[in-house]
Amino acid sequence: MKEFVNTEKELQDKIDVEKWLKSEKAGRDLCGEEDFCSYCDKKEEYPCGHACLVCENNKNRKEAAATVKSDDDKAETEKKVVEVEGYEKVIRLTRSFASRLIQDENLQKNYSAVKNTFEKYKKVKGRVSFSAETYRAGREKLAVVAVRGKSLYIYLALNPVELEDSKYRFTDESDRASYVSTPVKVKITGSRSLKHACELIDILAEKKELVLNEKYEPTEYVTEYLTDKELIEKGLIKERTVLVKKK
Repeated sequence: MKEFVNTEKELQDKIDVEKWLKSEKAGRDLCGEEDFCSYCDKKEEYPCGHACLVCENNKNRKEAAATVKSDDDKAETEKKVVEVEGYEKVIRLTRSFASRLIQDENLQKNYSAVKNTFEKYKKVKGRVSFSAETYRAGREKLAVVAVRGKSLYIYLALNPVELEDSKYRFTDESDRASYVSTPVKVKITGSRSLKHACELIDILAEKKELVLNEKYEPTEYVTEYLTDKELIEKGLIKERTVLVKKK
């Protein structure tokens, strides 16, 4: 980072905006591709800000390690420095959007319903990135679908104000840079919330004047379960080494 930032929260806010702008320009989600991402710990309140600070604090360690030719000596040097600074190396798994669906049958059923609701409209296309699926009609973004824990989330390009006092339960994400264009967040946990999510997609389609594809036939987006090892081999789960504070 070129500017000096005092707190993890300030760093997080800055990184969120920069990451969103870069991802939009690249046409894909760039989460996990920054130098400091190897230090990311999702359990932290501000994971990106924390990782950036840890990366900066260990810059001297990286430079020193780069001059060590022996792998054994390098590993020993890194180990000593980490111990001094109170961190230890831990292997973490970064799970992709697709991998989370593959390993959860219930998520697949909800996802199929949502995807079919979008795809029944002409010119609507979904693009799957590592962390989510984005739906567009031409160049206009309609929604982002993601998985958090065991639940499917959908972020819709609707005006939260227009849904106030309605039957729909949602969260207004307008203050988050990544979701400025899709601020209505709906958590899908069961049949009722799934039904409401699909209704909101239809409301969005009506506002955008999308046309139904009368020839569209629903598809069941269900796939066979794969283990972590198989998903790692396919690149759908990434292994990364992170530094975490010692207890």
